[in-house]
Amino acid sequence: MNRSTAFLAAFATTLCFSTATLAADSVLAKTTFDSDLGGWTANTPPDVQWNATGGNPGGEALFTDKTSGVGTIMIAPASFLSPAVNYTKLNGKAYISYQHRMVKETGVLGVGNYNIVMSGPGGTATFTGALAIILDKKNPWVTVVAPLVEADWAMSNGGNWSDLLANVTSIQIPMEMVSNSGGETDQEAMDNIELVSHPAGFSPK
Repeated sequence: MNRSTAFLAAFATTLCFSTATLAADSVLAKTTFDSDLGGWTANTPPDVQWNATGGNPGGEALFTDKTSGVGTIMIAPASFLSPAVNYTKLNGKAYISYQHRMVKETGVLGVGNYNIVMSGPGGTATFTGALAIILDKKNPWVTVVAPLVEADWAMSNGGNWSDLLANVTSIQIPMEMVSNSGGETDQEAMDNIELVSHPAGFSPK
């Protein structure tokens, strides 16, 4: 099992975090969606609205599929990017996490992997997790955790990890994880997006 799989859902158990280790962690940037979208935007603006209820807890970002042929992606505000965050110092000692849930699905044609795309002048890196979980009524919210460890990210566009971390100008998280056969039959939600410092680092898997 690689870290990309192990960090899905019950990441605290997988990592065997001690209480002391967790106490040392600190949240560097966070969006709870309790009062608005917190500066996050979408590539398909009509499809994403703030919803005051339904979150984990409180509000949430709610996606309703209205734009055909385009996968909806959430785009991070400046508080998650350089220079507000020094990603070079966080190399191997932080993680990005978010929670996702399926609200309503019909006519499912395909399911994508949870992922995060981080980019800047130094290149583009993609973290890829497991396939999205469809409509688990017992555990509707899935927590996705992406450690800032080079081995867990795939570089592209001719860049390298160190140059990317020196200037992160974009973080994008796909919100639409399912393709459907009909319009507005897909609703999905996102909550509690965090960048967390984890000074203890991560043990190899």
